[in-house]
Amino acid sequence: MPSCSIDLPLPPGDADLMPLSWLSQWQYCPRRCGLLALEQLWTDNAYTAEGTRQHQMVHTARTEKRGDNVELYELPVFSEALGLSGLCDCVEAHRVPEVAAALPGLDGVWQLYPVEYKHGVVRKDETEYHLQLCAQAMCLEEMYGGYISKGAIFFIQDHRRDEVPLTESLRDGVREAARALKQMMAEGRIPPAVKTAKCRKCSMIDDCMPDIRQTAAKYLAGLMKELSEDDS
Repeated sequence: MPSCSIDLPLPPGDADLMPLSWLSQWQYCPRRCGLLALEQLWTDNAYTAEGTRQHQMVHTARTEKRGDNVELYELPVFSEALGLSGLCDCVEAHRVPEVAAALPGLDGVWQLYPVEYKHGVVRKDETEYHLQLCAQAMCLEEMYGGYISKGAIFFIQDHRRDEVPLTESLRDGVREAARALKQMMAEGRIPPAVKTAKCRKCSMIDDCMPDIRQTAAKYLAGLMKELSEDDS
């Protein structure tokens, strides 16, 4: 497929934008996101390391065009409204006759379709992937115009797409998560540990120590209650 190029809009120099990938981290676990964002902690396990390796094998930044179809890989995106910036793994653009997105450097208007690549097999219950994909679409709409009604998660191991409708409910989830991230960053406070089934697979469990922290929190709460009762 022949290559081409488009002129990419740049975020304002004074914009304080958070990484778009934090949205999926927040949806997976607010505490994990806080450790990453506020303390710059990250630990790989076999699963996360393999995901990084597969992404590096699949992607290089490039633009490819064939007729009325363009594929943009590792496309930088941002949204001042959401306070986010990041990269889209792939954005597929198809030339259409009606009003849609206008891509600088390309004639005509285009229907955009973001595709997010994920390690492993198809999983329907990991809503953090859908949130991240929807945020990418909202960034693209803000940058280029048009409306994006759907996108897809491509699972590398299965070599299969799972199409995702970008509903208003999902968009509200993006806005809510973005607001929560801004509040966390403004307060500089890491969310408390909450033990869930996800902890077993989390690469950050040794940094988080949910069992120890929850036990300590319960002990301190009990101690404060006893002191309050003694004072009364």
